[in-house]
Amino acid sequence: LTVDENGKIQVTQLGETPKVANISRDANSKPRRIALSADGSTIVTANTNAVFQIFNAESGELLKTFPIKHDGKSMTEIYAYTLSKSGNELIVTGDIPGIHVWDFISASESYVLNTSNEKEGDGSIISLTLDSNGEILATGTSEGAIATWNLSKQATEHKMERESKSGIRYLQFSPLRTDDLLLAITEDNTVEAWAIEKRSLLITIEPKYSRVEAMAVTHDGSSVILSGPYDPTTMWSIDTGEYLKTVDKHKRGITSLHLTSDGTKLIMSGTNTELTFFDMETSSPVRQIGDKQMSFTSIAVNSKDTYLASTTTRGLVAMSLNWSATTPDATKKCDSTKSQFFDPYSQQCTTVCPPGFLKDPKTTQCTPFCSSNTFAIVSEGTCRSTCKGNYLGNPLNSHCVAHCPDRTWKLTSQNQCVPICPQGTYGDGDSKQCTPTCTLPKHADHLSRTC
Repeated sequence: LTVDENGKIQVTQLGETPKVANISRDANSKPRRIALSADGSTIVTANTNAVFQIFNAESGELLKTFPIKHDGKSMTEIYAYTLSKSGNELIVTGDIPGIHVWDFISASESYVLNTSNEKEGDGSIISLTLDSNGEILATGTSEGAIATWNLSKQATEHKMERESKSGIRYLQFSPLRTDDLLLAITEDNTVEAWAIEKRSLLITIEPKYSRVEAMAVTHDGSSVILSGPYDPTTMWSIDTGEYLKTVDKHKRGITSLHLTSDGTKLIMSGTNTELTFFDMETSSPVRQIGDKQMSFTSIAVNSKDTYLASTTTRGLVAMSLNWSATTPDATKKCDSTKSQFFDPYSQQCTTVCPPGFLKDPKTTQCTPFCSSNTFAIVSEGTCRSTCKGNYLGNPLNSHCVAHCPDRTWKLTSQNQCVPICPQGTYGDGDSKQCTPTCTLPKHADHLSRTC
């Protein structure tokens, strides 16, 4: 399932012909983060307009679109959110005080955890995480306060006594530690390990990173993997705070990490880098998706490690995780004259690419995304340098489309859709094309280049 910025969804299921569904969606309301339910059935995005969109991951159906409201007031900024274990409730914090729990079915507020009794100066809650049972919620604030909440009792359970006032950027539980281990990335770019029941700080890890952006706790809770936009991905001991090893010294710009529950695979994403599946046992990548022009900015993986959802520079992407697939061999060339393309699953040249993959004549590879300066024709399952016939090139998602999306104009000379018409032409709202003159009573607006 892929969703572009204009709400157009491409659904591919194994054994089925690709299907396309259309969703009415504001092209300017780009998703900036993503969450995935435990069973992988529900995708949640929050966009820059502080509006939530709930999708069915299997069908691509838009289930709900709603802002968070309380006492007649709507949130204008969302600080953090997560899904309940059941996937039916959304836990949100933002510029309206409190922790707001919303029900998906009714798109209404279930209850609010009151934060008014917190210490003055604790700041806003900017990070959230649930334990593996979905019963305990941990929160971190902009002024460095860490607390846990019992959702069934709807009350605060523990508060950590921190000396520092540095903000808590990210939180993560370790499910297998008996001391209820909670790790926190601080604005000081350190990582603190807390024993929740004892409310005691176990260790502070100081990786000397320019910025610690993401972390993943190993399944036994003995170590943590850290990454940042300017530093390599490394592993550190939670017991001693010591550096253990460099997981990947080559990649930079990593902003999101996920370690599978068995501890064998690490998923890495970030800016100007591919989505990488890394084998922890062999210390080598087993598969990469995308290219450096397409950034997977944040990822969410369900509890069984079978589905992944991600925000990207081309919109939303959701996929089932097939761990047997490997990275296509860029050096492997198939005979394009025989319409053969390299299949990353079978590692063979084939005339039929797997579901969800496109034939790229430029590289003779079966690829999930077309190479640069080419366009995807989803109905044909192929990539082309130009869109022909009734199809137009859409630069927003590198697809050939039958109709230009909202807020773009048809440029007939290049057979493309453009967000701004070239100088000397103007976007006409009736024809949806760039035209050299505007028909009265319309006049040319030279600033917006529209009629």
